[in-house]
Amino acid sequence: MRPPPQAGLLERRLDALAAARLAAIPMHVDAMWDAARCPQEWLSILAAGMDVPWWSTAWSVPEQRHAIGTAFASLARLGTREGVEDGLRAWGAQYRYSRVRARHFLVEVSTSGGALPASELPKLRKTLDSAKRATAHYTLGVLPGADARLQVGVVAAAIRVSPLLASAA
Repeated sequence: MRPPPQAGLLERRLDALAAARLAAIPMHVDAMWDAARCPQEWLSILAAGMDVPWWSTAWSVPEQRHAIGTAFASLARLGTREGVEDGLRAWGAQYRYSRVRARHFLVEVSTSGGALPASELPKLRKTLDSAKRATAHYTLGVLPGADARLQVGVVAAAIRVSPLLASAA
């Protein structure tokens, strides 16, 4: 691109300097903002720039590219049930979501690799806190083991039945 005809000597030299510096970049700048073409070592920077809600450097490169590619759709769903489920899926968790009251929901997460490490619980809570509506509340149940589906059903049934038992007493 040429400078305008009324540009002075300083502006022309700055334009030539900028053009030379941009030409020295080994890749096209458009590729930096494209999840499919961005170099692997720059994916975390692209994710931060696009405000990707769920991110892990432990993911494979195709998983990272998918998270960046679906970032805008994920951001649009934040504050909804689908947003909470997106966060749990990004976490790789098996889960069950059930609504208890108007602004309260129950999330039961089962881990296939045994017990959830204590260091991971704050990360899971942060995921839920960033995905839910600000006025919503949740109860989190973490159930270890692959056979957690039966336990999840029992816990959910107990929560649904307990108000009935309390009113009968």
